[in-house]
Amino acid sequence: MNEVSSGTTHSIPEVCARCGTAHNISKHLVKKVWTPQWVYWGYLFGLVPGIILALIARKIHKVRLFFCTDCWRRFRMRKTVDSVSGVSAVIILMGGGMTSLAYESWIPVLIGVGLAVSVAILAQRYDRRANLQYLVLDRTNFVIDVPGYGEVTVMKLPEDITL
Repeated sequence: MNEVSSGTTHSIPEVCARCGTAHNISKHLVKKVWTPQWVYWGYLFGLVPGIILALIARKIHKVRLFFCTDCWRRFRMRKTVDSVSGVSAVIILMGGGMTSLAYESWIPVLIGVGLAVSVAILAQRYDRRANLQYLVLDRTNFVIDVPGYGEVTVMKLPEDITL
């Protein structure tokens, strides 16, 4: 049985949630944060009100899913890859800007932007390959597509719970 932070409990197939294999699997805690799209309008009123609004409106789904060893390693590395690529993109952009000022040319800025976009694209490709296939992810539902098994409702809150 699957452990869910709130709501009902559903039976999860004992296959890897990412690739669908049944070999060498173990259960791991997965946290996924859902934030409604309207929250980002709060940033128009400033950084602090936007952050406060985002913290209030978000919903953190905590579930235990089965992963094979390779998929879990890749899934765990997603945040590290995102952080390293984000910092790298900022450093590349700053380096391009400073080089552009030093040589009084736009070419280093354009090269920096191109490299930063390339880093972002590569990070996004890694994230797409390592992440689960979410079919529905909102405040009350957490539905994934498990290869070879199909659609699995990991979490669904009962209708009578008010949030």
